[in-house]
Amino acid sequence: MTPSLTPPTLSDPLVLLRPWRLSDAEALEPACGDPSICRFTTVPERYTQREAEAWIARQHRRLADGAAIVLAIVPAGSEAPVGMIGLFGLDQGTQSARFGYWLIRSFRGRGFAASAARLLARWACETLSLETLLIDAEPENKASQRVAHALGAPRIGNIEQTHGRETITLTRYSMRCAGAPMAASDVPGCLSCDLATGRRPLPGGLIHESPHWRVEHCVGPLDVGTLLVKPKRHTTRVSNLTTAEAAELGPLLRRTAAVVDELVSPEQVYVCLWSHAGGQPVHIHYVVQPVTASLMAKHGTYGPRLQVTMFDEGEPPPVAAVDEFAEQARRRFAG
Repeated sequence: MTPSLTPPTLSDPLVLLRPWRLSDAEALEPACGDPSICRFTTVPERYTQREAEAWIARQHRRLADGAAIVLAIVPAGSEAPVGMIGLFGLDQGTQSARFGYWLIRSFRGRGFAASAARLLARWACETLSLETLLIDAEPENKASQRVAHALGAPRIGNIEQTHGRETITLTRYSMRCAGAPMAASDVPGCLSCDLATGRRPLPGGLIHESPHWRVEHCVGPLDVGTLLVKPKRHTTRVSNLTTAEAAELGPLLRRTAAVVDELVSPEQVYVCLWSHAGGQPVHIHYVVQPVTASLMAKHGTYGPRLQVTMFDEGEPPPVAAVDEFAEQARRRFAG
């Protein structure tokens, strides 16, 4: 028999993860009957105090059986859970586990799931000596895909799962604990760090990574196809790069520019670094921006003035278009 598990209590500036309590039963009411939650979980389709308490009791039995760890997601500074995160399949003897998580609708899109996943992943890798953590997401579930990208978990293929009478095709992502993207220096409040850790939502998610660098889509108003190359380690100066970081940079910038060239066919690809927000140095990031004839015609300029004009107009690209471009870029990097 698999030994029972001791549930952790984990926290970061955004969320607290803790075991469910019977007193949390009322917090389940917004989740009950939500098709996006009930379709894949055992959360009751109709809320009653008795059904909610029974669901919580089942999570404690899973823990006692060594099959799963299921924790409540609580916003920092609050008491009531707004979601669940867990690791399942811990009793299979495979040195792997599968993530499961949900958030009530009014708390989605705030980075809670990604932050919770990073906390639980770090704990599981260090405490349970797991080798692989899996995430299964519907192809159209961009929010779950962003959680996988925040963990640095690449897509490894599709699987089929049966839920009731329904067979569903899911995209599987896999994170190896040895390569977990736990930043050597993470500064909460830094936009680059917050995007990388999932404290803030990152449209398009992680596109590519090397041992020391990440490639993401720009979150600013520089149009679809503008990628950022930034170090995983928080640093505000090129002169502070390590020898290993510097050695990776040139080839990665060249590859990133090539991906942008291949996907956009622009007149030119700008590669620049400002990293000077409000006159203060911030986490360095190289901007790799495709500039087309139509973009220049739209704004009536080019070069540095083009970027200044686009920032002054402040129109971020549509998230759906960013997600689509990011997926195309991931395939190019992987090819």
